[in-house]
Order: sequence, then C-alpha cells, then structure tokens
Amino acid sequence: MWVLKPEPKSNVPHRFSDKSLCLYWNKEWEWSSNKEIVDTILPWTALWLYYYELWLDTGEWLAKEAPHSPI
Repeated sequence: MWVLKPEPKSNVPHRFSDKSLCLYWNKEWEWSSNKEIVDTILPWTALWLYYYELWLDTGEWLAKEAPHSPI
C-alpha cells in the first residue's frame, strides 16, 4: 500500500525502501488472499495514517512496534 498525495515525509518510520507502508508484522497479524481487503488492508492503512499524523505532531511513533530488520 502506498500513499500518493500528499506523499508522507521521507523520514517517516514504518515504510519500506519502495515507499510502501509497513502495515503489519506477519507474526502478529496474518493476511492471506482469501481475506477481504476491507477487513484487513484498509483498516491497517487507516491505523498507519492515524499514527503518522500523531508522529507529525509528536515526532514519536506512538503505536506498538514489531521488531524490524534494517532495510
């Protein structure tokens, strides 16, 4: 999933090198093609956007974070 306009700030956490959003950790949430996007990807994207807005205000990513390896 990507946000095209307005594009998120370049230094925002939880994005991949292709600028797609890091929406879930596969050990915490599970997605498969038989699940409805409206029940998975869309709510996860809305949550990412919520925490992005908070990050813009506070400079901290206030969501629970999963371990990440360097990209």
